[in-house]
Amino acid sequence: MMKPFFRYGTVSISLMIIFVFNACKNGKPIVDAAFVDSLQHIYTCDSLLASNQRNMDFWSGRIDSLRPGNINEMQYAATLVNRFKLAGNLQDLDKADVILKQVDATFAHTLAAPLLNLVSLSIMHHRFATADTFYQKACKIGVKAYQRNALGFDVNFELGKYEQAAGVLRNKDYIRDYNYFFRRSKLDHLNGEPDSAFSAMQQAVALAGKNPYLQNLAWSMLGDLAVHQKKLATAANDLKQAIRFNPGDMHSLLQLGWVALVQDNDTANANALFNLAVSRNKLPDPYYKMYQMAQWQHDENKIIYYANRFVKEASLPEYELMYDKYLIELYATVLNRPQNAVDVAFAELKNRATPQTYAWYAYSLLCNHQQEKAYQVFQQHIAGKPLEGIELYYVGKVLNSIRHGFDAAKCFEAAMQNKYDLSPYMIEDMEKML
Repeated sequence: MMKPFFRYGTVSISLMIIFVFNACKNGKPIVDAAFVDSLQHIYTCDSLLASNQRNMDFWSGRIDSLRPGNINEMQYAATLVNRFKLAGNLQDLDKADVILKQVDATFAHTLAAPLLNLVSLSIMHHRFATADTFYQKACKIGVKAYQRNALGFDVNFELGKYEQAAGVLRNKDYIRDYNYFFRRSKLDHLNGEPDSAFSAMQQAVALAGKNPYLQNLAWSMLGDLAVHQKKLATAANDLKQAIRFNPGDMHSLLQLGWVALVQDNDTANANALFNLAVSRNKLPDPYYKMYQMAQWQHDENKIIYYANRFVKEASLPEYELMYDKYLIELYATVLNRPQNAVDVAFAELKNRATPQTYAWYAYSLLCNHQQEKAYQVFQQHIAGKPLEGIELYYVGKVLNSIRHGFDAAKCFEAAMQNKYDLSPYMIEDMEKML
């Protein structure tokens, strides 16, 4: 859950550490080997990719370069985006981006549809300011209330304009459907209302109907929320359901692997799931999870190896700002390149200046021996704002560095309530300080 750091009460840190590092070794494991094995033979991406390829061939075959239009082009772009979601090849997103911009130019910027698609595409690319620009242009042309509300929430939420995002959900014209409850859950989670967030996502699942994409997304998010509430058995079931709808769901594969590691203490299943994610998706996320697993095992050689492997992949130019959050952590800590962390964090602020991104910046400044400046950033942009576990840890480190030990401890205690979001060394570091 996410709340301002000062709202938390005292918790037993030693008990929390026991839960994290001494996973349940008795009873039936919640991530069973049979399910993991079935992912190799039963739940595969082949049929989904084949179906999408047929659609891709159909729509691309209807495009006439001598008579450019919009329907065939946008449908073809949609199949490229869908293939990205299935396989993680960023070139598909880039190609879809080019096609949509060509449609927009062909019709002299008079159609809202390509611009609305570019909003969603830009958010996937973590180009949040650009997404807002496309959104504003589309609204000037004319957008139906439903689309205006849904994408308006997304843009404001990603830019840290949380009051505006909440205002969208309060709009009486916003239909209470899947999209509403999915977004309501995200906002409730931000505001530290876990039960309400979980209930809203359950309603999203119920309203997803037979749409496999919506089902996958809602089940995956439901699993995340269960992890946040430390209901790991529930989380495992939700994540398995998400994977059944989309066996290429890299996030759910990685999250399920992490549950297998921290709850079942099952390195074999965790490693199998992480490697399955590597084989099914081209994005670099699995290497970050392997870096965290190496920390959990206290394997210094693998920690450095996977940290470097992730940085090598995630810092490629085509990923732009997509992995800044994780690059900052690695640059500032295990790779001992704090100036790189400062540079990445400062660049991220230009993309979206939120309490979270300011926390990344403050922490990178601290690691670069700029304690006073880090504290100034905290005072001006972070204090009293909603934060998640990693950011709470960062803020606690900043406060601890200037001997605000009481407030730092409150941050660490709050961060521990989001312990499954943290790298293991962060938890060990907080245990030492507390």
